[in-house]
Amino acid sequence: MRSGSGIQKHIVIKIDLSRARDRKILGIFAAGAVVLLFVTALGSYQTYQYTESVEFCGKKCHLPMEPEFVASQHTAHASVECVACHVGPGAAAYFKTKINGVKQLYHTVRNDFDRPIRVSPPPIRAQPRQFASNAIGQRNMSAMWNALTNTISQMRRTHRSLSASY
Repeated sequence: MRSGSGIQKHIVIKIDLSRARDRKILGIFAAGAVVLLFVTALGSYQTYQYTESVEFCGKKCHLPMEPEFVASQHTAHASVECVACHVGPGAAAYFKTKINGVKQLYHTVRNDFDRPIRVSPPPIRAQPRQFASNAIGQRNMSAMWNALTNTISQMRRTHRSLSASY
């Protein structure tokens, strides 16, 4: 602010907790901050849970991978969540996967991704409760992967033949 003499006056906010008005404003601000923090934490948790779901992976996020998702629902993969194999353990792997997802979203929006999608086997992470040993687990996972890629190839051929007939 400038006064008539050209000297600038600074506005100074004084908080005096001995005044009831200032205590009320501070209390409202603190309560609002706590509510905002709680809503943000709850929203972040719900977002995390949703982005880890099969519904999100197969139906919302990875639309270009619809043939692979449909094929996986008719194999042994139907009972396994996508993140069990496609996201490594820990926060670092989670963030790496989400950053990679942003890159995939970019290519999906630009519609410049490879067709058919090049599918590489996910890293094998045998769970002790699922397999007696890693060697058996790796053989089972390899067999499941081969069956899945064969099913995907067959579904693509069927999709092409059905599309051609319409």
